[in-house]
Formats: sequence, structure tokens, C-alpha cells
Amino acid sequence: MIIEGIRNLLGEDLSNQVEAALKGKGKDGKDVDLVVGNDGTFVPADKYNGANSGKTSAENALKAAAEALKAVGGSGDPAKIADDVKVAKEKFDTLQTTHAAELAKISKRSALQMVLNGRSMTLPTSSAFWTWTRSKSATTEA
Repeated sequence: MIIEGIRNLLGEDLSNQVEAALKGKGKDGKDVDLVVGNDGTFVPADKYNGANSGKTSAENALKAAAEALKAVGGSGDPAKIADDVKVAKEKFDTLQTTHAAELAKISKRSALQMVLNGRSMTLPTSSAFWTWTRSKSATTEA
């Protein structure tokens, strides 16, 4: 087969001669195709296969990421991965803030219990806590 662009360049007679010469000369007895290789219409098989395998690898990685997000509460839809990550980050930030508040509350409670039980401890530096302990000390000393 000769593409139309080459057929126009060579003319009808020469195109027929070239086509006859290429008939059955390709791999496994197939006809050889004559194409223009520098106009962007022809892509070599190696280049096509490389791009295609890269595309397949990227799709597989995206599917794996979507499945991993689905396992931790995401939608599992590759198109929504960015949204799932945003929701997960917001949830993480909320949990982190709640955790810090709970730790502070536990620390204050433990400090109060130790003070009330007569044990010494380095107390938190919260001004509200110091005000409360000073007022309690003043009332017990009076």
C-alpha cells in the first residue's frame, strides 16, 4: 500500500511499479506499506508501544491509588482522588486538633489530681489553671 501523498508525488505509473515491487516483500509475506515518515502521520511501532505501556502503567497506578483511598473511606473513583485527598486531609486536621485538646484536658486533670492528692508536679503554664490554683491556695490558707 502506498499512501495518497506519495502516490501524488510519484505519479500513477511509477506508483504502480513501486506497489508491484513491494507486494509480498514484507514480514511474513505481507505487502510492504510505503509511508511518509516525517509528516507526523506515521508513528513507529516501538514509539507507539512505549507510549502505550506508559499509559497503561499510569492507569494501573491511578487505579491502585483509588483502591487504597477507597479502603480508608474514599470514593474509589480515580476521577475524584483529589477530592478524596482533600476530605481526608480535613478529617486528619480535625482529628489532630481534637487529639491535642483531649491531651491538654487529660494533662490538666492529672495535674489537678496530683495537687489535690498532695504530690508535687510541674504544672501546666495555662493562665486559667494558675489563676484557679492560686485562688484555691488562698482560700485553703486563710
